[in-house]
Amino acid sequence: LPDRVTVKDINEIDDILRDVHQNIIACGHSHLSRIVKTSNKTIINPGSVGLVAYDDKLPIPHKMENFNTFAKYSILTLSDNFVVDQIAVDYDFEKVARIAENNKRADWAKWIRTGRI
Repeated sequence: LPDRVTVKDINEIDDILRDVHQNIIACGHSHLSRIVKTSNKTIINPGSVGLVAYDDKLPIPHKMENFNTFAKYSILTLSDNFVVDQIAVDYDFEKVARIAENNKRADWAKWIRTGRI
């Protein structure tokens, strides 16, 4: 395992995805909105609609931060080419943070309010 969370090199991504036949791949878990284009693949991560930052201990200690409070998602439109719209929506994050606090998740409340750990 690596000792940190990092963006992989384009060639490494192509190598990891060599047995994947699709040219467009949608993924998640990092909660970070991103589009990566390699020599033959486009990888789309829409971001997070509800938890814009988090930390975790597995598989290694790491943290993910968006540095903002926007809910994010993507719309993929397929035609002869394709279009990816990455959407950031301002919403009542304070209301959601209070729900987290009521559920004894002060950590989530902070992350929701700040986009930071």
